Amino acid sequence: MTRFRFVALLAALLAWSPSAPSRPAEEGPQGSGAGRRTAVFSPLVLHDAPPVSTKLDPALRQLVTQKGAVGALSTAKLTVPQDVHVGVTETGEMLVPCLIRSNDPAETARQILELGGTHRVTAGDIVVAVVRREDLQTVAEWSEVVSIAASYLRKPLLNVSRPSTGADQVFAGSGLPTGYTGKGVIVGIVDTGIDIRHPDFSTPNGTRILAVWDVSGVPVGGQPYTCNATQINAGTCLETDLHGHGTHVAGTAAGNGRAQQGYHGMAPEADIIVAGATRSTTSEGGFDDADIVAACRFVFDHAQGLGRPAVINLSLGGNGGPLDGTSSLERALSSLTGPGRIIVAANGNEGADRIHLSYATAGTSYAESFETLWGQIPSGGIGKIDLWYPSGSISVGIAYRLSADATDPRATTLPVPPGGRVSNQSLLDPGTGLPIAFYSIDAATVSDPNNGHRHVLVELTPVLPGFYSFYTFGSGAFDAWAVNSKFGDKAGGFWRPGDFQKTVGSPASARNLIAVGNHTTKVQWTDVDGLAQNKSGSGFTLGAISPSSSRGPTRDGRTKPELTAPGSFIAAPLSEGALAKYRAPGQRSQILNGEWYLVIQGTSMAAPHVTGAVALMLQANPTLDYAGVLNALQSTASRDSYTSTNPDPNTWGAGKLNAYAAVKAVAGAGPSADFTLSANPSTLSVAAGASGTTSVTVTPRNGFSSTVSLSASGAPAGMSVSFSPTSIAGGSGSSTFSVSTSSGLAAGTYPLTIQGTGGGVTRSASLSVAVAQGSSQDFRMQLSPPQITASPWSSGTTVVTCVPSGGFSSPVTLSTTNLVAGASATFSSPSIQCGVSSSILTISAGSAPIGTHVLAVSGYGGGMSRGAALALTVQGSAGSSTSLFVPVILKSSGANESYYTSELTLTNRSTQTAALRFSYTATSGGGTGTGTASLAAGRQLIVPDAIDYLRSRGVPIPASGNRVGTLRVTFDGVSNPKDVSVIVRTTTPVPPKTPTGAAGLAYTGVPASQLPSGPVLLCGLRRDSLDRTNIAVQNAGDAAAGTVGLRITLISGVPPTGNVVATHSADLGPGGFQQIEAPPGFFGWARVERTSGQAPWYAYAVINDNFNSDGSFVLPFPESTLGSTHGFTLPVALEASVYGTEAIFTNLTDLTRRVYLDYYADALGAAPASVYIDMPPKAQYSYENVVAAIRSAGIVVPTGVVGPMFITAEGGSTAGLFVGARTGNPGGGGRYSLFYSAVPFGAAASTQAWISGLQQTSTSRSNLALVNTGEVDGSSSTFRIEIFSGETGAKVGEKTVSLPARRFLQENAILATVAPGTSNAYARITKTSGSNPFVAYGVINDGGQPGQRSGDGAFVLSE
Repeated sequence: MTRFRFVALLAALLAWSPSAPSRPAEEGPQGSGAGRRTAVFSPLVLHDAPPVSTKLDPALRQLVTQKGAVGALSTAKLTVPQDVHVGVTETGEMLVPCLIRSNDPAETARQILELGGTHRVTAGDIVVAVVRREDLQTVAEWSEVVSIAASYLRKPLLNVSRPSTGADQVFAGSGLPTGYTGKGVIVGIVDTGIDIRHPDFSTPNGTRILAVWDVSGVPVGGQPYTCNATQINAGTCLETDLHGHGTHVAGTAAGNGRAQQGYHGMAPEADIIVAGATRSTTSEGGFDDADIVAACRFVFDHAQGLGRPAVINLSLGGNGGPLDGTSSLERALSSLTGPGRIIVAANGNEGADRIHLSYATAGTSYAESFETLWGQIPSGGIGKIDLWYPSGSISVGIAYRLSADATDPRATTLPVPPGGRVSNQSLLDPGTGLPIAFYSIDAATVSDPNNGHRHVLVELTPVLPGFYSFYTFGSGAFDAWAVNSKFGDKAGGFWRPGDFQKTVGSPASARNLIAVGNHTTKVQWTDVDGLAQNKSGSGFTLGAISPSSSRGPTRDGRTKPELTAPGSFIAAPLSEGALAKYRAPGQRSQILNGEWYLVIQGTSMAAPHVTGAVALMLQANPTLDYAGVLNALQSTASRDSYTSTNPDPNTWGAGKLNAYAAVKAVAGAGPSADFTLSANPSTLSVAAGASGTTSVTVTPRNGFSSTVSLSASGAPAGMSVSFSPTSIAGGSGSSTFSVSTSSGLAAGTYPLTIQGTGGGVTRSASLSVAVAQGSSQDFRMQLSPPQITASPWSSGTTVVTCVPSGGFSSPVTLSTTNLVAGASATFSSPSIQCGVSSSILTISAGSAPIGTHVLAVSGYGGGMSRGAALALTVQGSAGSSTSLFVPVILKSSGANESYYTSELTLTNRSTQTAALRFSYTATSGGGTGTGTASLAAGRQLIVPDAIDYLRSRGVPIPASGNRVGTLRVTFDGVSNPKDVSVIVRTTTPVPPKTPTGAAGLAYTGVPASQLPSGPVLLCGLRRDSLDRTNIAVQNAGDAAAGTVGLRITLISGVPPTGNVVATHSADLGPGGFQQIEAPPGFFGWARVERTSGQAPWYAYAVINDNFNSDGSFVLPFPESTLGSTHGFTLPVALEASVYGTEAIFTNLTDLTRRVYLDYYADALGAAPASVYIDMPPKAQYSYENVVAAIRSAGIVVPTGVVGPMFITAEGGSTAGLFVGARTGNPGGGGRYSLFYSAVPFGAAASTQAWISGLQQTSTSRSNLALVNTGEVDGSSSTFRIEIFSGETGAKVGEKTVSLPARRFLQENAILATVAPGTSNAYARITKTSGSNPFVAYGVINDGGQPGQRSGDGAFVLSE
C-alpha cells in the first residue's frame, strides 16, 4: 500500500532576540507579585533549540536536538533527560523506548519494523516501540501518529494487616456460598522480580509461579528472558530479586505462609505470574513505562491463554506527566483492562511532601511574578518541574539566590513564553561568568496532542549550592509538580509555597485503575535480634492514614485514591537476593525471626492487599470488570473514627478495604444501587470579588433512583457557595454550583469538597478554586437575544459578546454548561476578543423535552470566569406524522413445507401518544384496507401475528388462507420522526412440520426519505444445492402515487464475470408486490431500477436455506453511494462453538482491486490478522468460513475467535466495493443464518443509537453488540446502555461498558442480565467518552436460553 507522509516544519517562536537583554525597568505597574525584584538575566543561545515536532514530548525533543556521539552519554549537561530510559548499542547508536499514540496502531507498528525499530506491544491506541534516536522525528511526521512519549522511569512505592480486612472470613466462607482463596485466579506482579525459591510461593507439589519475565538484563529491543513453572521446579530458572520489593509485594497479595504460618497473604491459593520490569536494583528508580505496559500485556496474555481472570499489582509510580488520565502510559494501561482483567496501583508516597504547586499567576514581567522556592536539589543532582495549564499564557523561568531571604536574585534565566524552548543552557554567575547551573525549559507544547493543554518542562542541574526558585508570570491557573525534588514552604509577598494536594502519582492517576492509599495497622514488632521495634512515635498511629500516603485529586478533578488498605508496617516475604542489604546496620531491625519475612511500609504494601482482595472477588465472579470491582470495594469500604462517616475522598477514598464485605457483595445478590458525583470543570479560576460556576452531575449506577441532596465544604471566609437546584431527583441530573468571592479574599488555590447524599449512599467530588488578586479590570457576558425558541430538531441563534470594563482586553474562551439533554450547542468562534469581536451561538433543540430550560453561557479570560443565562424554550409540534413502509407481512405457506408468520413490533420512544394508521395492500389472499390503533408514549407493542393483529384493528383481511401484502404504518402526533420504528420478524416453524422452534429474518419499516431515488444493488445472491434466493420489489406508494415500472437485472459474479444472466420487468400498482427467484447456478448480484412511473418503490432479497427454509434478509444499497467510501466496518466475524461467518466481497467496478482485511479479535492480541484479496473486475467472492480462510493464508488464528473486520482497498478508496456477511449455525438439516452488510466509514453512529424489539421470553432472547470503529483515532470509548420497558416506557436497567478502538463487545441475553424480568424492551446506547463512531445492533434469537429451540438469529441494526 502506498503511503504518503506530510512533513510539517515546526519552528520554536521565542519572544526575544539572541542578543543579551537589558535589565527590566525599575518603574511600571506593581502587578500581583507583591514585591518588586530586579533580575540579572543570563544570555541565551537560540541555536540550541532547532525546530522539532511538538508530537514529541519535551524530553524527546531535548534528546533529538542533542549533538555529538551517543556513546559519550553524560548527565552533566542533561544529555539524557531526567528519568528517561535509553539504550546504547556497541556502535554508539542510541535506542529510545517510547510510547506512540496512533490513529492506526497496526500501520504504525508495521512502519516501525520497516524503519529497523522494534515493536514490542500495542495497547489500545498506544504502540510501545524502540526507535533509534535519529528516527524519532521521522516517526513524528507520520500522519497517523498523534504523539510520542518517552519511556520514563518509575520508582517502587515503598500477620496483622490481613485479618483487619476480613480476608480470614472469606477463606472460611462465613456467610458466603463457599470459601474463597484466589484459586483459579492469576495474580500478576509487575515489580522488581521475585524470589522463586521462597517457600511462600510453592506447595508440596511444586511452584505456584506459572511464568516469569525478567527484563533487567535484556538489551533494549531484545527478546525477554522467561521461564515457566517446569523450569522453576527443575531448578533451571535463574530469576532472583536483588531489590526485594517485588517479593514482598507478591507475598502480601498471594503468599501462602508456608515458611511460617500466620504470614500468608490475601489470596494464598492464587497462581502467580511475575514480570520483573525494573531496570535498576540499586536505586529507587528503574521502572520503564514501556516495560510496564509490555509486562501487563504479558500477564494478561498468559492469563487469557489459560482462560483465567487476572489482577495485576503495580506498586510503582512517579509524579511526571499530566496526571489526568491522558498520558500514553495511562491510556495504554487503561485500555488493557476489561472483564476479568483488573489493574491495582499504589497511590504514591508523597503525602507528606510539598511536591505540588498550584495558583493563578499574574503580572507581565519577572518583577511582577510569583516565585516558589525549589528545595532539596543537591549539587550535581537533577531537579525537574512538570507544569500544565488548560488555557492562558504563562512565562516560566529560574532564579538563584545565595540566601533564601534575599529579595533580588543573584542570577535569573530569561522567561520562556508559550511556544518557546531552550535546551542545555548555562545560568551564569554575573560576577565570575562561570556556570551556576545548567537548565532546559521547554514550553513548546501549546496544545498537547492528548489533552489540548499547555505543557512546560523545566530541568535543572545545579553546579553551585544555593537557593534555586521557580517563577511564573502571565495569565492562567496551573498545576506543577516537583519530580524527584520538593517545593519549599516559604510564603508571603511574592513567595508561593508548595502544597500537599494532588500528590497522586502515575499510573495510579489513570482511568480504569484502582488506586490504593495507605493506613497503619502495625507499629510494633520484634526483630530478628529479639529487639522490640516501635514506630508509634514516628508519626504513625494505629488506624490512621499513614503520613506518606499521597492525596488526590487528579489534575482533572477525579478523586483518588479509590480506597485505602494496610500499608504500615507490613510483614511479608524477604527475598534471599536482598537479604544482605537488609542485614546492614540501620535496616536489620526490619527483618523478622528466621529471616523469612521483612517489615516495610508504603502504598506499595497497601496496593497488594487490594490486589489479593480482587483475586478473591474474581474467584467468586470471574467476569467482573473495573466498574464492578470498584463499586463493590467502595460500597463496602469500612469507616471508623479515623475515616469519619464521610471520609475525605482525596485522603481515604471511600474508606478502608473490607475484603469480606466486597467478596460477599459480588458473590451474593450483586452490586447495590450507587451513583457517582462529578464537577465539570473541576477547576475554577476567578478574580477576588468575582464569581464562577461549574456543573455538578449525578450519574446513577445499578438502578440508583433516589433523590441526592448536595452540599459543599472547605470554603474559606470571603467565599460563598450555592447550588441550583439543591437536590437532584430521580438519581440522575445536574446542578449549577456557584462560587462567589469577596474582593478581600487572598489569592491562592482553595480545595472544596462537593458531597451528594441519597439512598443511604454518600459520594464526593473535588473542586479547586484558583483565586487571583482582584483587579479593576473586568468584563461581563452579553447575549442578544437572551432567549432562543425552537421546535424539536430545529435550532436558534444568539450573538455572544464580551463587554469589558477597567481596560480589560484579554481574549475570552466561550463554553456552555447545564445544557438540557438532547440539545446541542455550537459557537461560530470558540473564543472572542473582549470588546472587539463576537460569536454566534447556535442551539439545536434536538430531542430536548418540551418546555423552557436555562443554561449558562460562560467566558473565561484574564484569570476570570463570567457568565450569562440563556433561556431555551422548546415548543411542541403535536401535528407531526411519520410513515414507515413495511415491504412484506404474511401468514402463508412457502416452499419445502414451510409456513411463514410475521411478528410485528411497533415502538414509540417519544413523550407523546401516537395515533396509528395502518394501510395494508394485499398481494395474495385479499383484504386491502385500513385500520387504526394508538400507542402510548414510551411504549413498544410486540404482536406475534401481524395479520391477526391488523384484522383486530379493522383491516378487512380474511381469516384464513395464504395472506401476503405490504403495509404502511403512520404515527400521528409524534414530533420527532426518529422516535418511532417498526420491526417485522418473519419466521417459519423448524424443522418443517415439527414446531420445536422457528427460523426467520427481521427487517425494519422504511421512512419515505430512505426509499430509493435511483438504482439499487442487492449483493451476495446465490442459488445452489444449499441455498436459493428470492428478489422482491414493491410499489411503496398510496393510490394517489400511481404505478411504477421496475427492471431487475441479475449479474454474474463468477466467470465470465459481469455477464447479465437474466432481466425481469415488473409493473406495480399502489402497494403492489412481485417476487422472482434467482436461476439455478447463479452467484452474483441484482440491479433494480425504475423504468416508468413516479410512485416510490422498494426492493430486497432473501437468501433461503434449502433444507430448513430459514431466510436471511438482504438490504438494498443505492448505487449512488458506491463512489463515496474509503473503508467498511464488518461488525462481526467469528468461528466459535458451532457458529461461523461467511464473508462476501463484490467488486462492482471494471478494475482489478486489491482489498485489505484487518481482523481484530481479543484472542489475537492488539495487532490484527491482516490479509488481502486481489479481485478481478465484476467479481464476487464468498468465503464460507472467513476465519478459516485467514488461517489458511498462514496466519496463526486460534479457534473460538470473534471480532470485527475492517476492509480497505489499495489507493485508499473502496468505491465500487460491497462487503457483507452471513453468520449462522447448523440446524434443521442446513444452517440457520442471518445476513448483514458492512457499514461504510462515515455512516456509523456518532453519539447515540437505539435498538428496538428486544425480547426475553420462553421462546426468544436478544443479544446486543457494539463495535468501536476506530475511524478517528485509536482511543477507547465508553458507552451507557439503557434499557426501557416496552410495557411501561420506564427505564428498567442500565450498564456502562468500555470498548477499545476496533473491538467488538456482545451483551448476551441483554434483558436477562441488565433488566431481569423484562420481556419487551428497547435500548438506548449513548457514547459517553471517546472519539470514534460506533456500530450497534441487536440479534433476536429463537429460544429463551442458548441450546433451546432452533437458536436462529434475526439481525436488527440500530437506528
